[in-house]
Amino acid sequence: MRIEQLEYLLKISQMNTMTHAANALHISQPSLSEAIKRLENELDITLLERHHQGVSLTEAGECVVHTAERIFEELYIMQHQLDAIKKQSPQALKTISLDVTPFLGNTYLFQFWRHCQDVHHWDIKIELYDAQKILDRIIAGISSIGIILIEEQYLQEISRKHPDLCFHRLLFGHLQAFFSENHPLEAYKTIPVEELLKYPLLFLKNDCIPLQAILKSQCKEAPNSLIESDIYILPQHFIKNKLGVSLISSILLEYFPKFPFDLQQTVIKDISLYISSDLYVVMDSEFANTKNGDLFYREITNYFEKNYNQQM
Repeated sequence: MRIEQLEYLLKISQMNTMTHAANALHISQPSLSEAIKRLENELDITLLERHHQGVSLTEAGECVVHTAERIFEELYIMQHQLDAIKKQSPQALKTISLDVTPFLGNTYLFQFWRHCQDVHHWDIKIELYDAQKILDRIIAGISSIGIILIEEQYLQEISRKHPDLCFHRLLFGHLQAFFSENHPLEAYKTIPVEELLKYPLLFLKNDCIPLQAILKSQCKEAPNSLIESDIYILPQHFIKNKLGVSLISSILLEYFPKFPFDLQQTVIKDISLYISSDLYVVMDSEFANTKNGDLFYREITNYFEKNYNQQM
């Protein structure tokens, strides 16, 4: 007895004619008749009654069909379970689609990509978006994994609105003032925020740090000027031409040696108002709760702990 013979008998019981069943199965009617005849010979019992209106099941035929229905149901369940096991296995995690901000994709993640290729033979496909777009894509189910810089209060707000998102901190960071030498702010060890606001400020808007809202809620005075840019090279020219002060995450300045800014003849200072800019991996909960999600999380956290000297 073969599975396809049971499939044929099931289709005949549904269509009630050999012609219609053969058409649905995309085989010739003689081939279908021959397959059923062989099945009846193997079982040594008649399964179909032929008449002018078509065919109908004998009592034995009904017994075989009912059993076949249970067999196919179990086969479907088995295949579904096997597919789930394949998706959960470490071997299944061969291609990873990862959303990151432009600077992270061009620095740290290049090294992580090489590491994953060498150790696990994973192929990481990197998509570049600003941090808010990355969150929106994960919330919409378009993407499963992202790496972003995000301010702590804003993270808590997003977590309340979208409890299905999973955030895991990779590095601690905070905003620092970045400006040219011989600037009046150089006299301060830690720059008072009220002094900082006297100068034009340049801020990279690729990250989830609602700077305008933070300054508005924490400071009595508005900044002299606040320029938001999504071009990472712009702060270098902004500072070089002494147009103002740039606010940059300490993570970008401290941990990534390929930072595109020329740090010569520049000064980096902390400011009195602490504004966090931590590096997080964010995943949707469905992926995070799989073995592959756990595998990716452990791999990326282990990589950071090994290569960047911070204790989480």
